[in-house]
Amino acid sequence: MVLALVALLALAGCRNMEEQAKLDDPYQSSPNFDRAARDILPEAVPVGFERDDEHFSFGTIDGELADTLPFELTAEILATGQMRYEQFCMPCHGLDGSGEGIVALEGYPQPASYHTDELRAQPVGHIYQVITNGQGEMFSYAGRITAEDRWAVTAYVKALQLSQNVAAADLSEDALNALNAPAEPEMEDEPAMAEVTSEETPEATSEATPEVASEATPDAEMVPETTEEPEGTAP
Repeated sequence: MVLALVALLALAGCRNMEEQAKLDDPYQSSPNFDRAARDILPEAVPVGFERDDEHFSFGTIDGELADTLPFELTAEILATGQMRYEQFCMPCHGLDGSGEGIVALEGYPQPASYHTDELRAQPVGHIYQVITNGQGEMFSYAGRITAEDRWAVTAYVKALQLSQNVAAADLSEDALNALNAPAEPEMEDEPAMAEVTSEETPEATSEATPEVASEATPDAEMVPETTEEPEGTAP
C-alpha cells in the first residue's frame, strides 16, 4: 500500500512538470529560438585574449601584411626563435627549412621549401599568420606557441632564408675573406706502427751484439807466474 502511494505521487509530479506554465508565444519573433547558442559577433574577444595591437596580434598594419617585426630584433629573440623552431617546426620543415624533415621522409606530405622565390618574397606578416592560423596540412600553433615566440620563429625563418640566398655584396669583408680563403689541406693519418712479432725480431748474434773481449792489463803481463815448491827441497 505504501509503495503504491509513493508511485502515485511520483507520477503526479511528472505530470506537473509536463503541464507547467511556459511562454509558448513570444511577444515578437527572435532568431535565437530553436538554437543552442547565438552567433558570435565579429568584434567579440575571448576573455584574456585582448588584441588591441594589430601589428603584434594579427601581423598586419592597416589591414595589409606587415613587412617588419613589431619589436626590435635582438640576438636573444633570434635564439628563442631557433629553439622554438627546432622544437615545433623542424620535424616537418627540416633543420635548414628545405622541407625535408623526418616526418616528411617517413611519408607525410612534404611541406614547401622556404627557399623558393615565392616564399622568400613573402613578408613576415604572412609567415606569422601561417604559424598562428595554420595552412593546408599544417595546424594552428596559436595554442602551443605564445605570440612573442611565434614572432621569434618568424624572424628565425627569415634568417634561414637569408642564409641560403645572401648576395656577395651584402657580406662583410671578413665573411668574404673567410669564403675565399683556400681550404686547409687535410691531415694525413700517420701510418700505423707495424706490430713486431717474434718472427720478425732478428735473433741475437755475435755480429749484432759483439762481445767485448777483455784485454789483459799491462800489470798482469809483467807479473811472472810462481810455483810453490814443496818444503824440504834443497834450493
